[in-house]
Amino acid sequence: MFQAFEAIGYEVLLVSGYGKERRAAIKEAKRRIRAGEKFDFLYSESATIATPLTDPKHLPPHFLLDFNFFRFCEANNIHTGVFYRDIYWLFPIYKQLTGTLVSFAMRRVFRWDLWNYRTTLTKLFLPSLEMGNYIPIVEREKFSALPPGAPASPAPLHRDQLSLLYVGGLGSHYRLHRLLEAVIQLPQVKLTICTPKNVWDACKDEYEHLLGNNVELIHLHGEELEPHFKQANVGCIAVESDEYWRFAVPIKLFDYLGHGLPVFATADTWAGKFVSQNECGWTVEYDVEAIKTQLESLSSLSWVEDMEAHIKTVSAENTWEERAREVARQLKAQ
Repeated sequence: MFQAFEAIGYEVLLVSGYGKERRAAIKEAKRRIRAGEKFDFLYSESATIATPLTDPKHLPPHFLLDFNFFRFCEANNIHTGVFYRDIYWLFPIYKQLTGTLVSFAMRRVFRWDLWNYRTTLTKLFLPSLEMGNYIPIVEREKFSALPPGAPASPAPLHRDQLSLLYVGGLGSHYRLHRLLEAVIQLPQVKLTICTPKNVWDACKDEYEHLLGNNVELIHLHGEELEPHFKQANVGCIAVESDEYWRFAVPIKLFDYLGHGLPVFATADTWAGKFVSQNECGWTVEYDVEAIKTQLESLSSLSWVEDMEAHIKTVSAENTWEERAREVARQLKAQ
């Protein structure tokens, strides 16, 4: 988003780093504001940990540093917005991962964040408005949807074979079993799964028997993945749906679109809803026969030319620059 704001013409004063660095940057920002310099708005992004605990080993805590700066900006007619990236701490999995005592304490610190957001912010940006159904304390009027952006580098789709690419985790929230059971029955279809090696090692007992000759497993990231984006012609998010997937917004959805790939997604998910509404791919029930039938239909590749042109349009409407413009519209309009 920092790069996107600069790309659309904003001069950005960056306040970032651990507590010590943020304190110094906030001091400089306040000096410039008191001196009369005008700022259009303040945009911030939350960490995955609660705001007061972002320093190494969570010490020292900074319970008021950032929130007092938000209050200062609002008092000086600079509207503030925070992108709140996740609500996983409210779900049972958080207690399972951290233990009873830690989850009890941390949930109260996360609620401290929300109490302060309620009183200091103009907008709380969320990956999806559906996520707002789970957020306590903050009134819904402050919520605004801000999904991830697409990298806007679409490439021509190859026409040799139906080639699916899945990039993401495995495990309890990323179950691909039905997809693999369908793919190994379709030799004309290729599936590449990219997941971290440690994730694969933890889950391989569930999946090794489902890796047919037409399934490739890789452990790459960043620029190393670019050749595989170019070799695919469909991005895949055909995971088993659960409560979390109904509001979670996978960043890979927009990575796929930004690389020019239509998306094959599970129907009962936020991603599936987006795909259907934007006609940028296909949705299917998480069922072996349903997946198999849809992939057989797609394997003709008769859809490529029309879909390729449409994906360029959808990608252009969902760039990081468009997300930055949306933030500016939301905060400058107040």
